[in-house]
Amino acid sequence: MQRGRPAKTDAKTGLKANANTPATYAIIDAPGAGTASGQGTVIYAVNTSSASSGWYRDSRDDYHGFLREPEGSFQTFDADGPNSQTQPDWMNDKGVVVGFYFDPNTGIEEGFLRTPSGKVKTFDGGGGGSTFTVVNSVNDGSEVIGEYGDANYNDHGFYRLKNGTLTQFDVPGATGTLGFDINDSGTITGPYYDSGNNYHAFLRTAGSSFTEFDAPGAGAGPGQGTFALGINKKGWTTGQIIDSNYTAHGFVRDPSGGITIFDAPDAGAGPQQGTYPIELNSVKTVAGYYIDASGIYHGFVRSKNGHLTEFDAPGSGNGTGQGTEGFGINKFDVISGWLQDGSGVYHGFLRVP
Repeated sequence: MQRGRPAKTDAKTGLKANANTPATYAIIDAPGAGTASGQGTVIYAVNTSSASSGWYRDSRDDYHGFLREPEGSFQTFDADGPNSQTQPDWMNDKGVVVGFYFDPNTGIEEGFLRTPSGKVKTFDGGGGGSTFTVVNSVNDGSEVIGEYGDANYNDHGFYRLKNGTLTQFDVPGATGTLGFDINDSGTITGPYYDSGNNYHAFLRTAGSSFTEFDAPGAGAGPGQGTFALGINKKGWTTGQIIDSNYTAHGFVRDPSGGITIFDAPDAGAGPQQGTYPIELNSVKTVAGYYIDASGIYHGFVRSKNGHLTEFDAPGSGNGTGQGTEGFGINKFDVISGWLQDGSGVYHGFLRVP
């Protein structure tokens, strides 16, 4: 929200939104979510109407999907029966939910798409015979992207149209290609890795042309490099670099190729610490998380002018590996994510600015 606007009630969440007041949080637990360490509720996506989706892990440690309507009601679902370990990880503005599950008959990880009417469509990203399928994103045209594994478990990107047509793709020269996000123009972004397991970022247009890039400061060793994760409707991308010390730093890349590197002020500087952007919206606000020097997770939101706000959802634990993780963001800067409390239980949240 811009400064100077009067407070208004979000018609979908019922929460107050105003830049001049502290953010408001809705802490969310799906019906049936377990209450032991490692169980609970995780929210990945929030769309324009403030509907949200994710998964919950029950008391038997089984995963199930859910869609939470803006007024707070839940629809829970399984892609292929209660033992299919259903894990949604994205949703579009029309309420289409995508993710992956484990085929109860084969034990192989497959993709799914759930329509707003509740119909679930399952698929193999390679068109059949893949060793795994991971679904990462869906745009408002119900075009789905992700990656699948070949017989040697190497990663390849896939692109699924609304009618079910599948296209497989690889960045030229890549050993493995991961499709992480797609915008409404059909441009896909993600990381790919080379023969030395060093990561680089790519953009793939709907016309199948590729742009590859490395952000400044990215390390050149195994597991290091540039990881593009999110793309908005205007072609801005975000993600992180892993430097030579295995510390993460955030980046934003404009459509002309200019890259800005940034860090949360309280991010740690050691290995597996640092700043991890996940997604950005149409006004270039970035959401994500950072890990501090004690290994505790915290959320952040960064505005288009570079102002970065750190936050912790109420109830977040303060032990190593606990805390708050921001993940999705809608065009009103409502952020979705999850917290892990002091007992190791997960709870979803929506943060309204």
